[in-house]
Amino acid sequence: KVWEMRGLDQNARIRSKVSYEGHKGGVVDACAIEHSHSIASASIDGSVHVWRVELSSKLSSLAYNNMNGVGAYNGVKVIGSTLVKKIKRSEGPVLSVHHFNSNLASVLIYSTQRGLVHSWDLRCNSEPFSISSPPELGA
Repeated sequence: KVWEMRGLDQNARIRSKVSYEGHKGGVVDACAIEHSHSIASASIDGSVHVWRVELSSKLSSLAYNNMNGVGAYNGVKVIGSTLVKKIKRSEGPVLSVHHFNSNLASVLIYSTQRGLVHSWDLRCNSEPFSISSPPELGA
């Protein structure tokens, strides 16, 4: 689920703006993909999905906040979600997912129930490395 935080100080009723329902099982972990409007989610169905939060805005509503140098987006609304990429392994549930970004790569790291830690380079859709760890040592 995605929530908009703007206006939270004026209205205590929080409702999600959009739900992503692409997984066939429950979601156990999620992380934001840096410098994008995308989220990676890990599921007990053994898959990792990268999905984009779709936004709608008017160009005239983009304002710049000179006080702290941060762009403030007035009038931007969450309108939906779109699947960007997904990967499914036959290693049981995916337990955790994390994103690391650099000038050279945008890599997701995720671990499975069978003790494997995988990497997924989102820029070239490849696996730079994987590590096997016995489950009794923890993953």
